[in-house]
Amino acid sequence: MDDVIFIEEIGRYGRGSQRHRLDLPVGASVQIGRAFDCDVILDDPHVAASHVLVSRQEDGSLSVVDQGSVNRLRIPHQRATVDSLHISPGSGFGEFLLGRTRLKIYPGAPELAGELPLAGQRGLWPVALVAAVAALGLMLMFEWLKASSEFRWTAQLGESTFLVLLLLFWTGLWAGACRLFRGQALFAMHLLIAASALAASLLLHWLLPLLAYSLSLSWLTAMEFAIVWLTIGAAAILHLRVIGPSHGRLQAAIVVLLVALGMSPEIVRTVWPEPGFERSHYVRVLQPPAVRIASAQPVDQFLADLDTLRPRLEAARDELDRFVPEAPDADDLVDPPD
Repeated sequence: MDDVIFIEEIGRYGRGSQRHRLDLPVGASVQIGRAFDCDVILDDPHVAASHVLVSRQEDGSLSVVDQGSVNRLRIPHQRATVDSLHISPGSGFGEFLLGRTRLKIYPGAPELAGELPLAGQRGLWPVALVAAVAALGLMLMFEWLKASSEFRWTAQLGESTFLVLLLLFWTGLWAGACRLFRGQALFAMHLLIAASALAASLLLHWLLPLLAYSLSLSWLTAMEFAIVWLTIGAAAILHLRVIGPSHGRLQAAIVVLLVALGMSPEIVRTVWPEPGFERSHYVRVLQPPAVRIASAQPVDQFLADLDTLRPRLEAARDELDRFVPEAPDADDLVDPPD
């Protein structure tokens, strides 16, 4: 096996698409190119007929030398081209680009990861279904807790049906993309991610007002709009990682940019509100007094804060009057007699 090398063509998302086993003793060489007399033939119009020559040195290392091609020999993630590449025996493998084809070359037999069980995807279905049912149950429970009158379960069937259809549509889109780029739909995995993100979003929507009430942090209620965007972004990153495990940083950067663009209008309205239309910070649902952590404000301090707040309220009212037109008099609305 000391004279054997392995050349692997890397497809999308860093997965090997084709492997070549070649005998390469010391002093011998093999050709890689597009010509039919090459030892490794690449179907890439950007590769020269004889693009590079691979030879083994006396110390067991490999040298990859460009043969005067137009597009030269390139290293992944680098713009500059090189004339040659040296691969030592202890480096494990070397990686380079010929045209648009990405190759890995191993001086010896590489170590392989263990095989994956065939039942892995099948075993995810119960977990994914439990996550979906849990998300729907959380939605119904929180709607029941918020109800101030008699709760009608039949009225929630429409929302539940719409939520199920939305969940299946979202999962189907990612499963279709996974089928296109990876060759496997992995529907159960994408359903698990989507259902978990939905359950996390519902829990955060319930937890944020609870913390705002418990700690007297009313500004937390103004951040509820970010929950949906953040959970969508986190789910999208996980979906992308399932489709392609490589380029994780690039995937995360793109998702973060899209989430930031989606949140930017609401952030602008929160930080720089329109005159006279500042966002109100209040807790819509009063929680039980037992969950209250912040100490109660003394009555004297409360009245003192009201006195300091009165000038600001009057100034805000005067500013609002400048933007809201006065209502017309009733006499102006009556048509004059003929």
